[in-house]
Amino acid sequence: MIDDAALAAWLTAATDDLAIPFVIGPRIPEFGKADIFGVMTGAPGLGLELEGINNIEAFQLRLVARERDYQRLKTSAYQVHRALMFADFPGPLWGTWVTSITTAGGGPVPELGDGSDLDRVAFVCTYLAETEL
Repeated sequence: MIDDAALAAWLTAATDDLAIPFVIGPRIPEFGKADIFGVMTGAPGLGLELEGINNIEAFQLRLVARERDYQRLKTSAYQVHRALMFADFPGPLWGTWVTSITTAGGGPVPELGDGSDLDRVAFVCTYLAETEL
């Protein structure tokens, strides 16, 4: 099972040059903490694999910024994506053994706003991690 706090800390460290703090979601914090940040939220996975030896877990990353920072946000979302796709696995990551990572439907995409997001924009991607059960 992926340790949410360990994954959020890993993402923050992996993107140290971007200065993006990651928090555990699903609640999106106020902008007083940072102008750009990531929210990591666990999501339903695909379940057991390899005759019940491994598990496919999912998590969603939402990178949020002010509208004026759209291009920086898009660049950052793809840098985070590359960090995950080329992470050091198979190996011990995030409190478990991670065999591989893929996405559910492609790379980060802009999230549709609902009018309540004020001047926020976001990029979202859902990742699937094969982990040791």
